[in-house]
Amino acid sequence: MRINGKTFGEIWQDMVLPYRIVIVVGTAFLLFALVYLLLTFTAVAGSALQGEAGPLRVEAPLGNYLDPSLASDGQTVALAFSVITPTGISIQVASANTRDCTRFRGAIPVLADKTEALLAPDGTSELAQGIVRYETPSIVHDPADTAAPWKLFAYRYFWMDNIAYAQRYSMIVMRTATTPRGPWGREIWLLASRPDHPPPPYQGLVQGFINPLSPDLANVGGYARPSVVAYRGALFMSLVTLLPDGRLDRVILLASLDRGQSWRYTGTLLTSRQVAGIKGLTRLAGASLLQRGDALYLAAVLGNDTTAALGTWLFRINDAATARLQTDDQGNITSALHLPLQSTQPTTQGGGYAAYTAACPDIGIVTAEHSGLRQTYTLFQTLQQPPN
Repeated sequence: MRINGKTFGEIWQDMVLPYRIVIVVGTAFLLFALVYLLLTFTAVAGSALQGEAGPLRVEAPLGNYLDPSLASDGQTVALAFSVITPTGISIQVASANTRDCTRFRGAIPVLADKTEALLAPDGTSELAQGIVRYETPSIVHDPADTAAPWKLFAYRYFWMDNIAYAQRYSMIVMRTATTPRGPWGREIWLLASRPDHPPPPYQGLVQGFINPLSPDLANVGGYARPSVVAYRGALFMSLVTLLPDGRLDRVILLASLDRGQSWRYTGTLLTSRQVAGIKGLTRLAGASLLQRGDALYLAAVLGNDTTAALGTWLFRINDAATARLQTDDQGNITSALHLPLQSTQPTTQGGGYAAYTAACPDIGIVTAEHSGLRQTYTLFQTLQQPPN
């Protein structure tokens, strides 16, 4: 094909360099936009529609979505979740309207990986370089706090391929806001395990320590996976306890009567030993708190020797003040609901980490699971409701 008697090649040879650069850059941009739109369409097209169980529609950076948390003020619904991409981990908050919870939009990063120098006790010497990571978010709307009703909690740790360092420099952090879209306030170092975790010069920056709250917690190495609900005028937080070697040991419950400024220990909700007593199960992978009306549940993720997490087991909390689960006549804990794995191609990683808000009955309990079909962690709307 010729234009004014010249081929494309001849026209390209006659073109000055700046024009060539504009054409190459413009073509590359159009190709990038086309690929991005195709990927986005594929993600949305593979999501569940209203009234169907399946992947939850979330408009956020492409990656692995896990550790969901839901909260609502009656009009807006906020979804906090972890996003893992090749560049790192971030905690995002997306929003929906209570009239339609089937699609969450406008995800914004509230906490994200960052490279940081670890300081020696003198406060100036550098011990090492590592990555500060944030995981397992929990978002709550606290109507009693008119100044900052939205609260986001997360597990923070310092990573340099060493579990001991990660535990010693780990803590539960909090940020607050007037709306889920922000602006979010400064990061507050809310809770750590004991006064020397983290050591100087950091320990004075932590508001409180958990181990001294009870002799039962004296040997705990660290705490992770915070889950917080506003319930009966107080804030309740569940945490998993970690042994010094990093293994998960149990789930405990804390309570705050002053909007999260101070916390007291109410008891242990669930232990690995109790899980091992349930037929077919051998491991406790994690847990979160779910609320429907006046009913409060521990949503535990349990597994066996072959699959790390086989779904969600809901145990009703009979008494949050003493961390007592519902039991049968023989004193054994009883599950109120079991949500199996949701993926059409489950993997040995499995999942079941759950979130729920009564403001979104159209999606039900939301779980995170590793999908063998997508080969990523995916958020699923199950349409299942906690018993009322």
